[in-house]
Amino acid sequence: MEKCIYVSIMLPAFVVNSENQIEQILKKALSLSVKSFEIIEIPSNIGKEMCVRLIDSCKDFLNLNDIETLINENRNLRNSYEKCKESLQTLSSELDKLANDPNALQEQDRVKFQKQTKKLKALKDENKRLRQLLKSQLENSDKQRIETQATVESLREELDLFVRELNNLQKKQTD
Repeated sequence: MEKCIYVSIMLPAFVVNSENQIEQILKKALSLSVKSFEIIEIPSNIGKEMCVRLIDSCKDFLNLNDIETLINENRNLRNSYEKCKESLQTLSSELDKLANDPNALQEQDRVKFQKQTKKLKALKDENKRLRQLLKSQLENSDKQRIETQATVESLREELDLFVRELNNLQKKQTD
């Protein structure tokens, strides 16, 4: 009979050929770090048996149900990831084919693509026109602001002169 190590952390137990494999399985299947568990040998009549004991910091949040749930979630997420990855690769290859081979488009799709291209070009042209309009309006606004500021300053100077003349007239009339 082949010499094996039996590990009983959950049901069903699993069999490994070396103690190093235990750490690898726990890391991969349970996403546990080496610091969160310790491997203990227990006496047995059937061969070398090991027990995995969770270290204190890990005991508070992991129990057998949690571990089984995590394993199932991990398995489901890996499956979902693989499916999504395949779908994305398929879509990407189809998109590359369409982008590189205009003949691959069906007539209806080609017409739709051309309309969307024309619409995009029209939107870009409109955007460019509006930017130029905005730029010219900003320039005009700056010119008007400068002219207004100059007008206000000249009016203020005239008002100051008028007030001085008025004060001079009042002083003359009082004298």
